[in-house]
Amino acid sequence: MKLAALYLSDHAYLNNEFDMINFGGRYHYSLSAALPLTITRRPNEQFIDRFFDVSESKISLENVSAIVGQNGVGKSTLLDAIRRNFIENTYALPRASSFLLIEDGETVFYYSAEEFDLSLLKGLMSSPIERLRKSEFQTIYYSPHFDLRFNPNFDEVDYFDISLDKYIDLDLQDLEYRGTNEHGMAYPVKQELLFKNAMRQIHFMDSDLVKNGVFKKYFSFPPHGRAVMTIRETKYEKSLRNVPRAFLSALEKLQKKIEDELNNWTIVRELDDKRKVDNQLDIDRYLLKRNLLHDLLSVLIRQMDISNSYLSEAEFDQHHFDAAENNSAFDYFKAFLESCSIYTAKGPEHPFDVTLISQLIDEIYRAADSIDHSDLLKQQELKVSAVDAIKILQLQREVIADISNYYGKQVRYRPSI
Repeated sequence: MKLAALYLSDHAYLNNEFDMINFGGRYHYSLSAALPLTITRRPNEQFIDRFFDVSESKISLENVSAIVGQNGVGKSTLLDAIRRNFIENTYALPRASSFLLIEDGETVFYYSAEEFDLSLLKGLMSSPIERLRKSEFQTIYYSPHFDLRFNPNFDEVDYFDISLDKYIDLDLQDLEYRGTNEHGMAYPVKQELLFKNAMRQIHFMDSDLVKNGVFKKYFSFPPHGRAVMTIRETKYEKSLRNVPRAFLSALEKLQKKIEDELNNWTIVRELDDKRKVDNQLDIDRYLLKRNLLHDLLSVLIRQMDISNSYLSEAEFDQHHFDAAENNSAFDYFKAFLESCSIYTAKGPEHPFDVTLISQLIDEIYRAADSIDHSDLLKQQELKVSAVDAIKILQLQREVIADISNYYGKQVRYRPSI
């Protein structure tokens, strides 16, 4: 299927009267009669079938069209008129009345957020043009420029928006909750954008598209260097209102355990004959591991404290948790996760994937232990190989997805026994 034409009869921002805007399909379309809407078509003499399909990919490129014009004439407005037919809330974009003509070989369909009575005139006979279902195809909006095309009255305008505007909006989301560096200073906006962009690049370079797909055949990408990974906390309200009451006491003990180990860093310090620190790398490694536990716990707390109207609907295995009290902060952390239970549709379950979170911590610990030079590791930062970075980011992605599903696992009432 290919987009062949756009009919635009009314738009909040445009004063010109439009007929059909053709996009270089097999036919050129025009409006023959206004009521009922009757469309005629004639062959596009410049159309070359499969002209853009130059690769052996299973995904073929059917058509490429360019909208050209001076600034302010309405190029972006035409794109919005197309997008408006595919978004959930059409009021998020300027008012418009339009439909799209879609070619599938010799057959033509129409699609619109509105219902139209359309027919195609062939000689003296006309036949109705069927309307496609929304589930059959989808637009993707991309713009590499900072267009400032957003609507502050709607949280999500277009779920398939991958424009620069959208990425900057997502990258800076909840910026006020981002933690600080080891000196207590907030990270600058520029560094936040750089960090998010680097994550996208690493995930892309590790994707099947690059490793096994069409990109491997046609592009030669440079190899990864070392990746700088930063450990950061997430800020949350100190007065916890929504964390289940059964977890609160244990949380305080766990936080104190981690803080005590952070403050007790001198146990790993070694001094030389001149009373100067002789093992700064070991100290930084020790502090990084405890900062990781501290900051990961802050993410869990903030997620649990987002909202909860049934605080008693949780249980905590105090005996299991207390048995690990004299162990390391890492073991105490795992014991806390193993002791938590919330009620789900399947009955009591752990709210977080203990195995997955432990794997993430173990992988970061392993990467930190493999570093043998102080330039590669600080209290909240470590420089790792591309292989380690990809492995850690994959685990981080899975952990964040699991944590984000915390409330999706819950049910409002305790199931009957």
